[in-house]
Amino acid sequence: MTLRDMALEKMRAAIIAGHFQSGDRLVERPLCDQLGVSRSVVRETIRYLEAEGLVEILPNKGPIVAKLDWENAQQIYEIRMLLETSAAQKCAELAKDGDKKKLGKASASSNPRIAAARPMICLRQQLCFISVFSRSADRTWHGKLFSDSTVASAAYVQ
Repeated sequence: MTLRDMALEKMRAAIIAGHFQSGDRLVERPLCDQLGVSRSVVRETIRYLEAEGLVEILPNKGPIVAKLDWENAQQIYEIRMLLETSAAQKCAELAKDGDKKKLGKASASSNPRIAAARPMICLRQQLCFISVFSRSADRTWHGKLFSDSTVASAAYVQ
């Protein structure tokens, strides 16, 4: 795992967990200190997060945490439904027996009562499922798109 990948995971998790609120400015120097990486890594991470819809770049102000609303969330979930259907088909075609067992175990661990009371636990379980799912899809675009759309839309759950 590269420094950029680690910084990206930490920043994404911090945004999803609410450490950075919608509209918060993302200043490079403090981010470098918090993440322990160079400014070029922080800039690249911010570009990735912008592509995922978690960060906006404002002219003359720089990057901020995206302002998330339910209209955008609804659109994302409509698109995800289409992508996930295709990705599930591809996963069913390509998954090995071991992956099918892991997928069964990951999906069996989800609990609607926990999801309502502790959304971050639910999100972690969902990301675990997605990790196995995207590996099962043999890193095809189906698995990648499924994984990326889930991460981006997870911020709307908050």
